Amino acid sequence: MTTDLVSELADGVNTLRFDRIEFQNGLTAEMCDAAADALAFGEGSSRVRAFLITGGPGLFCIGHDTGELADFVTGGAVGDSVLRLFKTIATLDKPVVAAIDGIAAGIGATLLFHCDYVVASEWASISAPYVEQGLAPEGGISLIAPRVIGSPPSRPKRSALPAVFCVGSAATWSPVSIRRLTLSPIF
Repeated sequence: MTTDLVSELADGVNTLRFDRIEFQNGLTAEMCDAAADALAFGEGSSRVRAFLITGGPGLFCIGHDTGELADFVTGGAVGDSVLRLFKTIATLDKPVVAAIDGIAAGIGATLLFHCDYVVASEWASISAPYVEQGLAPEGGISLIAPRVIGSPPSRPKRSALPAVFCVGSAATWSPVSIRRLTLSPIF
Protein backbone atom coordinates (compact mmCIF):
# COMPACT_ATOMS: atom_id res chain seq x y z
CA MET A 1 0.00 0.00 0.00
CA THR A 2 1.16 3.53 -0.72
CA THR A 3 2.55 5.56 2.16
CA ASP A 4 0.36 8.46 0.98
CA LEU A 5 -2.69 6.69 2.41
CA VAL A 6 -2.62 5.51 6.01
CA SER A 7 -5.08 2.79 6.99
CA GLU A 8 -5.65 2.11 10.69
CA LEU A 9 -8.17 -0.08 12.48
CA ALA A 10 -9.32 0.80 16.01
CA ASP A 11 -12.54 -0.09 17.81
CA GLY A 12 -14.16 -1.41 14.64
CA VAL A 13 -13.49 1.76 12.62
CA ASN A 14 -11.15 1.51 9.65
CA THR A 15 -9.69 5.01 9.26
CA LEU A 16 -8.25 5.92 5.86
CA ARG A 17 -6.19 9.12 6.06
CA PHE A 18 -4.76 10.94 3.09
CA ASP A 19 -1.16 11.69 4.03
CA ARG A 20 0.31 13.71 1.21
CA ILE A 21 0.24 17.10 2.87
CA GLU A 22 3.18 18.49 0.87
CA PHE A 23 0.98 18.14 -2.25
CA GLN A 24 -2.20 19.24 -0.45
CA ASN A 25 -3.39 15.61 -0.48
CA GLY A 26 -3.78 15.67 -4.25
CA LEU A 27 -5.11 12.19 -5.07
CA THR A 28 -2.99 9.96 -7.25
CA ALA A 29 -4.07 6.79 -9.01
CA GLU A 30 -2.01 4.83 -6.50
CA MET A 31 -3.85 6.47 -3.57
CA CYS A 32 -7.25 5.75 -5.14
CA ASP A 33 -6.31 2.11 -5.75
CA ALA A 34 -4.99 1.76 -2.20
CA ALA A 35 -8.19 3.28 -0.78
CA ALA A 36 -10.38 1.00 -2.92
CA ASP A 37 -8.35 -2.03 -1.80
CA ALA A 38 -8.58 -1.04 1.88
CA LEU A 39 -12.33 -0.47 1.63
CA ALA A 40 -12.92 -3.78 -0.15
CA PHE A 41 -10.79 -5.63 2.41
CA GLY A 42 -12.62 -3.92 5.29
CA GLU A 43 -16.00 -4.74 3.80
CA GLY A 44 -15.13 -8.42 4.03
CA SER A 45 -13.66 -8.20 7.53
CA SER A 46 -15.78 -8.88 10.60
CA ARG A 47 -13.43 -6.59 12.59
CA VAL A 48 -14.53 -3.52 10.58
CA ARG A 49 -17.93 -2.00 11.37
CA ALA A 50 -17.49 1.39 9.66
CA PHE A 51 -15.07 3.45 7.59
CA LEU A 52 -13.73 6.94 8.26
CA ILE A 53 -12.04 8.90 5.46
CA THR A 54 -10.06 11.95 6.50
CA GLY A 55 -7.04 14.13 5.69
CA GLY A 56 -4.55 15.99 7.80
CA PRO A 57 -5.22 19.01 10.00
CA GLY A 58 -6.44 21.91 7.88
CA LEU A 59 -6.76 19.93 4.66
CA PHE A 60 -8.95 17.11 3.42
CA CYS A 61 -8.08 16.85 -0.28
CA ILE A 62 -7.38 19.54 -2.87
CA GLY A 63 -8.41 17.30 -5.78
CA HIS A 64 -6.49 15.27 -8.33
CA ASP A 65 -2.72 15.33 -8.41
CA THR A 66 -1.96 18.00 -11.03
CA GLY A 67 0.95 16.01 -12.49
CA GLU A 68 -1.32 13.04 -13.15
CA LEU A 69 -3.97 15.31 -14.65
CA ALA A 70 -1.36 16.63 -17.09
CA ASP A 71 -0.45 13.05 -17.99
CA PHE A 72 -4.13 12.29 -18.61
CA VAL A 73 -4.34 15.26 -20.98
CA THR A 74 -1.22 14.33 -22.96
CA GLY A 75 -2.14 10.64 -22.97
CA GLY A 76 -5.72 11.32 -24.03
CA ALA A 77 -7.17 8.93 -21.44
CA VAL A 78 -8.07 8.92 -17.79
CA GLY A 79 -7.13 5.96 -15.64
CA ASP A 80 -9.81 3.88 -13.96
CA SER A 81 -8.52 4.26 -10.38
CA VAL A 82 -10.92 7.04 -9.36
CA LEU A 83 -13.87 5.27 -10.93
CA ARG A 84 -12.87 2.08 -9.11
CA LEU A 85 -12.76 3.98 -5.80
CA PHE A 86 -16.23 5.45 -6.31
CA LYS A 87 -17.67 2.10 -7.40
CA THR A 88 -16.17 0.46 -4.32
CA ILE A 89 -17.71 3.08 -2.01
CA ALA A 90 -21.07 2.75 -3.76
CA THR A 91 -21.17 -1.01 -3.18
CA LEU A 92 -20.22 -0.98 0.51
CA ASP A 93 -22.80 -2.15 3.03
CA LYS A 94 -20.88 -0.65 5.95
CA PRO A 95 -21.21 3.09 6.60
CA VAL A 96 -18.61 5.50 5.24
CA VAL A 97 -18.02 8.74 7.16
CA ALA A 98 -15.85 11.61 5.94
CA ALA A 99 -14.24 14.01 8.42
CA ILE A 100 -13.09 17.27 6.87
CA ASP A 101 -11.03 20.08 8.34
CA GLY A 102 -10.09 22.71 5.81
CA ILE A 103 -10.37 22.39 2.05
CA ALA A 104 -12.12 19.63 0.14
CA ALA A 105 -11.95 20.57 -3.54
CA GLY A 106 -12.51 18.87 -6.87
CA ILE A 107 -12.36 15.10 -6.49
CA GLY A 108 -12.12 15.64 -2.71
CA ALA A 109 -15.51 17.37 -2.78
CA THR A 110 -16.94 14.70 -5.05
CA LEU A 111 -15.78 12.02 -2.62
CA LEU A 112 -17.91 13.59 0.13
CA PHE A 113 -21.08 13.08 -1.88
CA HIS A 114 -20.34 9.35 -2.06
CA CYS A 115 -20.06 9.05 1.73
CA ASP A 116 -22.98 8.26 4.01
CA TYR A 117 -22.21 11.03 6.48
CA VAL A 118 -19.89 14.05 6.65
CA VAL A 119 -18.42 15.60 9.79
CA ALA A 120 -16.89 19.03 9.26
CA SER A 121 -14.90 21.48 11.36
CA GLU A 122 -15.85 25.13 11.38
CA TRP A 123 -12.93 25.76 8.96
CA ALA A 124 -14.11 23.25 6.38
CA SER A 125 -14.95 24.43 2.88
CA ILE A 126 -16.07 22.37 -0.05
CA SER A 127 -15.29 23.57 -3.54
CA ALA A 128 -16.39 22.13 -6.86
CA PRO A 129 -14.76 24.49 -9.38
CA TYR A 130 -15.18 22.29 -12.45
CA VAL A 131 -16.94 24.74 -14.75
CA GLU A 132 -14.63 27.61 -13.79
CA GLN A 133 -11.67 25.40 -14.78
CA GLY A 134 -13.27 24.26 -18.04
CA LEU A 135 -13.74 20.69 -16.77
CA ALA A 136 -16.71 18.38 -16.73
CA PRO A 137 -17.85 17.41 -13.22
CA GLU A 138 -16.62 13.95 -12.26
CA GLY A 139 -17.74 10.95 -10.30
CA GLY A 140 -21.43 11.44 -11.02
CA ILE A 141 -21.55 14.62 -8.93
CA SER A 142 -23.90 16.31 -11.44
CA LEU A 143 -26.43 13.58 -10.72
CA ILE A 144 -25.72 12.95 -7.03
CA ALA A 145 -25.43 16.52 -5.68
CA PRO A 146 -28.96 17.71 -6.59
CA ARG A 147 -30.39 14.50 -5.14
CA VAL A 148 -28.46 14.93 -1.88
CA ILE A 149 -28.65 18.70 -1.45
CA GLY A 150 -31.89 19.28 -3.27
CA SER A 151 -32.70 21.88 -5.84
CA PRO A 152 -34.70 24.75 -4.31
CA PRO A 153 -37.41 26.11 -6.61
CA SER A 154 -36.02 29.63 -6.14
CA ARG A 155 -32.69 28.67 -7.69
CA PRO A 156 -32.70 28.14 -11.46
CA LYS A 157 -31.75 24.66 -12.63
CA ARG A 158 -28.10 24.38 -13.66
CA SER A 159 -26.10 21.68 -15.34
CA ALA A 160 -23.18 22.06 -12.90
CA LEU A 161 -22.70 22.67 -9.19
CA PRO A 162 -22.33 26.07 -7.62
CA ALA A 163 -18.67 26.94 -7.24
CA VAL A 164 -18.21 26.73 -3.46
CA PHE A 165 -20.04 25.30 -0.47
CA CYS A 166 -19.13 26.49 3.02
CA VAL A 167 -19.76 24.52 6.17
CA GLY A 168 -19.41 26.02 9.60
CA SER A 169 -20.56 25.69 13.18
CA ALA A 170 -19.87 27.22 16.55
CA ALA A 171 -18.22 24.04 17.79
CA THR A 172 -14.80 22.88 16.68
CA TRP A 173 -16.21 19.68 15.18
CA SER A 174 -19.85 19.28 14.36
CA PRO A 175 -21.76 16.52 12.61
CA VAL A 176 -23.10 18.07 9.44
CA SER A 177 -25.46 16.24 7.16
CA ILE A 178 -24.46 16.92 3.59
CA ARG A 179 -28.14 17.77 3.05
CA ARG A 180 -27.64 20.81 5.32
CA LEU A 181 -24.69 22.35 3.49
CA THR A 182 -25.19 26.02 2.82
CA LEU A 183 -24.66 26.94 -0.81
CA SER A 184 -22.67 30.14 -0.96
CA PRO A 185 -20.71 30.90 -4.13
CA ILE A 186 -17.59 32.92 -3.41
CA PHE A 187 -17.02 35.74 -5.88
